[in-house]
Amino acid sequence: MTPPGAESANSLARAPLPVPNGAVLRVPDGDIAASWWSRRFIELLESFGLGSRLQRGLDYARAGQVVELDVEPGIVLAKVQGSRFTPYRVRIRPQAFSEHQWRRAEKAIAARALTLATLLSGEMPADIEEVLAAAKLSLLPTSYEELRVSCTCPDEANPCKHAAAVYYVLAQRLDAQPFALFAMRGRTEEELLERLRARRLKATGTRSSATQLAPKRADPDPLPLAETLDHFWRAGPELAELHVSPFAGESPDALLRRLGPLTLDAGSEAVDLTAALAPAYVRLAGVAERRALSD
Repeated sequence: MTPPGAESANSLARAPLPVPNGAVLRVPDGDIAASWWSRRFIELLESFGLGSRLQRGLDYARAGQVVELDVEPGIVLAKVQGSRFTPYRVRIRPQAFSEHQWRRAEKAIAARALTLATLLSGEMPADIEEVLAAAKLSLLPTSYEELRVSCTCPDEANPCKHAAAVYYVLAQRLDAQPFALFAMRGRTEEELLERLRARRLKATGTRSSATQLAPKRADPDPLPLAETLDHFWRAGPELAELHVSPFAGESPDALLRRLGPLTLDAGSEAVDLTAALAPAYVRLAGVAERRALSD
């Protein structure tokens, strides 16, 4: 295989065919990645010492030569228009987690209330790398060997410019679809969230069962108010028997959303207060859940 960075004079001489009907997957000029996870993905690729292949791939990506891109569990499928009429097919197979590794990952995530709440709300937690590192796992690739790449082009270099172009378009896709990172490791968004909800329901169900099995005591006759004034506002021993689940609901912002759109005029544009406040509800619920569990 040709070392990274080495290219034949033949491949340099042939320009790729233009993509008809516009390039939907064109990477714009300027910053490619907007989120920390996609920036981290690009930084990792550039740290692997892949040479000029990445730059040629970036040129292809900016020109819109990547015409298809799909992320499925354990594989990234793409088509890249090169110098031939038929687009080249690129397959990237990241190293997927084993079932044992996924159980460790899910257990680690479920143990962090805020991380769990953030994921269940459809967002990427800021501490996900830290959480998985504690389980000796990494969501992002840690070496180029974790990315098995193949392309139908005749170039034997790894990566070829077509695969490199896919990397950049993939980074852009990760901005809009962060759960694609989990898919690359073998879990779809639906599968991951379903398993995390099951872990949370199992924890809350255990508490509910214990509460239901507790024997009920008959309420004694209330004392006259005059005889309780000295301790009326103090919590009694009954408080110890009150069991409240510390876990936040699946949709902490549900009540807010039931109010419907709340529009506020802010200068030249209108702000949807419901959408703006929803993340705060989710984060507050997560903080409360984490504090309750830590106590």
